[in-house]
Amino acid sequence: SSLLLQSTQNVTVSARNPEGEVTGRVKVGAQMVDVQSQGFQILSEDGKPLFTVEKQDVMVGTGRLRVTGTWRQWAAAARIALCSTLCCTLRHTL
Repeated sequence: SSLLLQSTQNVTVSARNPEGEVTGRVKVGAQMVDVQSQGFQILSEDGKPLFTVEKQDVMVGTGRLRVTGTWRQWAAAARIALCSTLCCTLRHTL
């Protein structure tokens, strides 16, 4: 059997610890899926990790990674990611 949830706005599912604090949340809307959690993983049909996000790391487990967009867009995104990583690293080491 399956569980079907439908909404004209969005559907939000939250996980809570024994104290009632939200420890994870998934929100599915018309335009976006938002995940608030300590980690996030997309698995293949056979259970192998394809995409994993943890606090400071993003791992792509496929044999091929394709990045779309112009070189300028990609370079700008890479600079932002690099600066963000360096700032986080510096904050943790200071």
